[in-house]
Amino acid sequence: MSAIDAARRPGTARPGAGVSFPARAASTVRVNLAVVLFYLLLVPPQFNLTIGGVYLSAFRVFLLGFSLYLLFTGLRRELRWTLPDVLVGLGCFWIWLASYMSSGSVSTAIAMGGSHTVDIGLAYFTARVGIQTPTDFRRFLILVAPGVA
Repeated sequence: MSAIDAARRPGTARPGAGVSFPARAASTVRVNLAVVLFYLLLVPPQFNLTIGGVYLSAFRVFLLGFSLYLLFTGLRRELRWTLPDVLVGLGCFWIWLASYMSSGSVSTAIAMGGSHTVDIGLAYFTARVGIQTPTDFRRFLILVAPGVA
């Protein structure tokens, strides 16, 4: 009897077939943080905070707080740098440079570059840290489905 016939025979199961593994707690927390960011993007602009002339929306406040988690994740070397990460970083640097060159004012460049860096860079890295596997992406889509509908 060949190995294929033995595998097709009823009553024999391959080791590990049909076994589902529970999700890691760290993975679930990361995905939940990405879901929180998604739902905060849906908050209307009437809920913006104004601090020192700078408008902070709900998702910007979340991203500024989440930047500490991103910093510690980077320091623990849990996240490998890839080409898209470098390109997003260079894009954020380019925005700072372009805003300074177009405005000629350091204060305007800090306000414009800072807001774009938070909106683009921190949002990208939040999604990058939160969704690392297809299972994470599936969990994310299931959790944001009620907000999309």
